[in-house]
Amino acid sequence: MPSRLRAAAALLAIVLSALAPVLTAGTAAATNDPLWSKQWAPVKIGAPAAWNASTGGGVKIGIVDSGVDLNHQDLQGRIVSNASCIGTSGNAAACVPGGGQDIAGHGTHVAGIAAATKDNGVGIAGIAPSAQIVVARVFQNDRADLADVEAGIRYVVDQGAKIVNLSLGENVLLGGLLGGGQASLAPALNDAWARGAIPVVASGNAQFLSGSASYADVNAIVVGATGPDDEIASYSVSTGSAKWALVAPGGNGAEPREIVSTYWQAGKADQYGYLQGTSMATPHVSGALALLLARGVGQQRAVEILLSTANKGVVCGNSCAGRLDLAAAMAATGAIMTATSPPTTSAPTTAAPTTTTRPQRPATTGPPTTTAPTTTAPTTAAPPPDTTVAPAPPATDTTAPAAPEPLKIASASTDAEEDGVVLPGTAAGLLLLLVAVGSVVVRRRAGSG
Repeated sequence: MPSRLRAAAALLAIVLSALAPVLTAGTAAATNDPLWSKQWAPVKIGAPAAWNASTGGGVKIGIVDSGVDLNHQDLQGRIVSNASCIGTSGNAAACVPGGGQDIAGHGTHVAGIAAATKDNGVGIAGIAPSAQIVVARVFQNDRADLADVEAGIRYVVDQGAKIVNLSLGENVLLGGLLGGGQASLAPALNDAWARGAIPVVASGNAQFLSGSASYADVNAIVVGATGPDDEIASYSVSTGSAKWALVAPGGNGAEPREIVSTYWQAGKADQYGYLQGTSMATPHVSGALALLLARGVGQQRAVEILLSTANKGVVCGNSCAGRLDLAAAMAATGAIMTATSPPTTSAPTTAAPTTTTRPQRPATTGPPTTTAPTTTAPTTAAPPPDTTVAPAPPATDTTAPAAPEPLKIASASTDAEEDGVVLPGTAAGLLLLLVAVGSVVVRRRAGSG
């Protein structure tokens, strides 16, 4: 009997040893990026486990937005082409190469969530940290012409994007903007799908509406937002009758319950900030798709896997599959997700800079910008929320650079203008005016996601 017990114990030890990498995957050691401790969303969807099978290499994600900070340290090597598609009247050939520099910060935030570089010792980790980014700037301050958005979609697909990220919330204006009729992005999205790309669209933020536009005939994944506790975000519009829909982390409440990512601010380099909204949920899905495509999964199959493996415990509507579960999706491809060795540099406790200010919003958007009080940084690092304060390191310790405290950018989470969507004050009058002049305008507040 003792010999049998010893044999059983030895066998159990071997099994536990084999399982240990899998059981520990997804901990804080998943990356050496110093703001990782503030990134609750990748852990929620199981990204660290999925990274052991794929990081999205070779897949291009199109960001159709306010542009992207072309010089941001966390996006270096990720951006492969960029253009301004403003004033193109829908003609992608008229997009101006090299004109994709961000002018509001929103697009940079979206791009970082999708594909910021991992394990480079700075900032954050994107969901698809090896993917490439194609940028189409379509917003001029707080607005974009529908035709320019169409041109942006066509431009990124022309440049080889297999995923088209649209964190626009365009369905708020003219209700059925995506669902058909003369004022609709549906033809451009269906054309992108026919050319092999997967459109991923934010559901929008305006809960006083009965739901988002009708997406039943649109080949696009519609994305709503959740908070850190898997609750549906207070601002997130229902995905309605979408053909394909799910929810993903977008933030719900004040920081640290928001999403931290790369950001652009005039006159400052390598900024990071908090935002929340369906705009932030959408690039989580785009990044997840990049990981699946990089594994050789086909276009239709990638959508099917993402929807079938979504967390059904998060109830989000009749047409909504559940909350994005990247680890489960990757496992469905047959990937064996054993953990790799952790980075040699651990993520340090982040320290506040000497002063913190809110970035300026464009003068044409939202209420007047307020400036946060100037504060003097404490001599010791500020720990993440809900953690105990560790003893301060010796003053001479310079083993790792301190991470900059992310800027606070977003406004109140209960505001109907979350996710950068500016709602008309007198909706009926504005809609009639827009129809009368024959110009459909997509509006969003650049300072709030």
